[in-house]
Amino acid sequence: MQTHHNDKNVIMKKIILLVIFCLFFSYYKVTAGSVQAVNTINDLQKIEMMNEGDIVIVSGYLKIGDGGGGIFRWNSQKSDYDDGGIIFKSTKSESGRWLRILEEQSPINVRWFGVWGDGNHNDYLRIQKAINTARDNHLGIYISKGDYVCENSLYIKRDKLVHFRL
Repeated sequence: MQTHHNDKNVIMKKIILLVIFCLFFSYYKVTAGSVQAVNTINDLQKIEMMNEGDIVIVSGYLKIGDGGGGIFRWNSQKSDYDDGGIIFKSTKSESGRWLRILEEQSPINVRWFGVWGDGNHNDYLRIQKAINTARDNHLGIYISKGDYVCENSLYIKRDKLVHFRL
């Protein structure tokens, strides 16, 4: 019985994401290819048939509802470094990248980089990647409620300003 209830929650979350997606693209007048939904970033990277402008709604980074999901668009011309948060390389294609669709000047969420925040996993490297991405894109960084373990010191360049929102 509990599994059935969880399935309904997953379906509702995907419907809500689809509605947000439709509102976003009607507002920004972005044209898209096909639209599909997957559960995790790993599933996104395994998609085999990608066409320019394809859109994928991802429900979570490591698992559904973990805060690391989002809306991604396929750009066949990009070859940028896979930063593990806003740019992802496909495991099925050498060229092209999945790009996270961001609101203008929205802060980088550490959950987009697969941070656990559960007090049991070392989140250092993923938080550092989020900080670097925020710095390189002149954006703030958002750290949601959680217990973060960093077994090394986080590095922030002095010549760059990074705004943190907790």
